[in-house]
Amino acid sequence: MHGVAPRILLVEDHQVNEQVLTLFLHRMGCEVETAHDGEEALARAVEAWDLILMDHGLPRMDGFETTRAIRALTGPCAAVPIVAVTAYASSEHEARCFEAGMNGWLPKPVDAGELASVLELHLGWPARTRMAGDGAIDATVIQHLTALGEPDDPSFFPRLVRSFRAAGEQTLSGIRATLESGDLVKLRALMHRLRGSAATIGALRLSRACERWMRTGIPVAADLRSLQAELDQACAALDEVVARGAGFRTPR
Repeated sequence: MHGVAPRILLVEDHQVNEQVLTLFLHRMGCEVETAHDGEEALARAVEAWDLILMDHGLPRMDGFETTRAIRALTGPCAAVPIVAVTAYASSEHEARCFEAGMNGWLPKPVDAGELASVLELHLGWPARTRMAGDGAIDATVIQHLTALGEPDDPSFFPRLVRSFRAAGEQTLSGIRATLESGDLVKLRALMHRLRGSAATIGALRLSRACERWMRTGIPVAADLRSLQAELDQACAALDEVVARGAGFRTPR
């Protein structure tokens, strides 16, 4: 496959995660198209893809159900490599991925080096763009995210921050409404969404707050106020990064 850009179908319903992964893949020389729920992914699976990256927490059909449906299709699409992208990291979750017919899994927030390894393993694609990063809302994460848009798209990081803020407020609003309705399954899904997007953009204090709740039980009003405060502080810090501009570029 060397010399021919791989065609990747990215199945992801969260805008922040989609933007980051898409730019990672573009920088690695891939062609990327997106689907935003399981039914859309299934409809597009009949096209010629080299790899499908599948979020597991999708609306309408989750990633496991979607993968099983793709594997039941006839033709080459039934054998396309499918890699889960998930914030859950456990042996049980890994087993569910393989039982559904997936070929592997990537943890969220996705590390560019691990993503490149997936491309090499499943496609033989020499994706050498290694932009490894971890940490909280610190210089390491921010440096790599701001560098993603340079030099071709310097507005990428400011757009990402705006998307994160809007999505975070919308998710918190949904958490409040769902807490009142008592739908614990939907509540956990919303908290999982907030945790994942916060981790992707480097706001790990907010992400860890979500994770603590998911381990301990149903949030109360004080927890929601705390989450709102964490979101506000994360957005303020990210706004400061945007204002500083070049001060957070990746060292050469």
